[in-house]
Amino acid sequence: MARFKENDLPKSKVTKSSLTKATLIFKYAGEHRWKFYLGLVFLLFTGATALAFP
Repeated sequence: MARFKENDLPKSKVTKSSLTKATLIFKYAGEHRWKFYLGLVFLLFTGATALAFP
């Protein structure tokens, strides 16, 4: 069975088009920032309870 190697994936190049795509993603995330933080709080709470009750 083949194992995953970290160097298998090609490196992505930073281009102008990739930067514009990234800014669009961050603009979208900016409008829904409170949802992101709420989800992060719930993930932390879930992880803490999973560790507390093995």
